Amino acid sequence: MPLEALTKRVDVLEQQFSKWHTETLLHNQHMEDLLKTILRNQSESKENMVHRYEFSPVQKIVYGGAGVILTTVLGSGLALIIMGAK
Repeated sequence: MPLEALTKRVDVLEQQFSKWHTETLLHNQHMEDLLKTILRNQSESKENMVHRYEFSPVQKIVYGGAGVILTTVLGSGLALIIMGAK
């Protein structure tokens, strides 16, 4: 009797292991596919990136414009304060 119970238990464990092994193989394949996709997207994104020397003129224009706007706002606020004090 105990031998039959052990045999059944071993059969159940073999089935569980087989299922786990299959799921693990599928999971590994899925991870490999994801890694390939990530590497492909990374190489494609590097091709589409704007390089620093291409971005520099745009950066200077934007910073200059922001500086002018902030100077105008702060100057007009200061002018209102000074005019209000008189």
